[in-house]
Amino acid sequence: SGLKSNCSGLVAIVTWGLLHPLHAAITQRIINRLLEQGLGTMLFVDPDMLSPAELRTILGYRPEGILIGPLYSREPARELEKLLKSGFPIIGYCATGPQKFDNVSYDRSRIIYQAIQLMHRLGERRFEVVVGGLRQHLQAQVREILAQDDEFLRDSQPEDVTFHEITGSTKNGYYFAREILSRRNPSKAYFFQDNRFATGFHRGCLEAGLSIPEDVKFVVGNRVEDTEFSPLHLTTIYPSLDTMAERIVALLQARLQTPKSDLPCQEIFLPQEIELGESTHGGSNHAEG
Repeated sequence: SGLKSNCSGLVAIVTWGLLHPLHAAITQRIINRLLEQGLGTMLFVDPDMLSPAELRTILGYRPEGILIGPLYSREPARELEKLLKSGFPIIGYCATGPQKFDNVSYDRSRIIYQAIQLMHRLGERRFEVVVGGLRQHLQAQVREILAQDDEFLRDSQPEDVTFHEITGSTKNGYYFAREILSRRNPSKAYFFQDNRFATGFHRGCLEAGLSIPEDVKFVVGNRVEDTEFSPLHLTTIYPSLDTMAERIVALLQARLQTPKSDLPCQEIFLPQEIELGESTHGGSNHAEG
């Protein structure tokens, strides 16, 4: 009956994968928030992010709105243009760069900067940063921020931060540890964008006879909830997942109540939270970023 009245009561959620625990956690929170608002969901897990077949299926259901993400550096521009022309409200999350639709995200460069700042205050002077994409862009942004930090510049330089672009996986983290820790005088401070990469790196540290955090410290730019992926309680910097889901659904509700032409696209950057753990400290506590 909803379809006949051109009002399905369903929201389409399009994501390129749920195997990553972070993506699964965000999706689950969004679904819960939508249910609280009386809205059902259609979940599309599409590695190609809006393939033509998925696009036809989504539009055929005439959803109340479409949520799409995490987009990161993958931008399905052609398919998104088709969705924008369809007139359905679109809310993105974790999208990179300016978009033609509402987006809830966070500042990756600031997360990396906060991680470096944290380890610098713990006495570290050289840093290795591993990201899954946008290495040059993030490197330029972070080094620009560091160049304005007088405390950091007292005994370090922006060039003391080395960036690597490596796909996040446990295996890659392990081999990265074996390679970099075998160097003469390796860095003792690391930032990883992916908690699975951090788990593999930790294993490599243990095999090398190194202790965490006495010999090596690392921070993860990811909210880790499943201890299956790490025996340590990791130090993490990431926005609250509950807040992210709340803002995504709030934007959708605003779009459903206001004509698109009357409400300009909004880019919402969430504040990150620092949760201290065993990968940098002996104990753990929580602080707002």
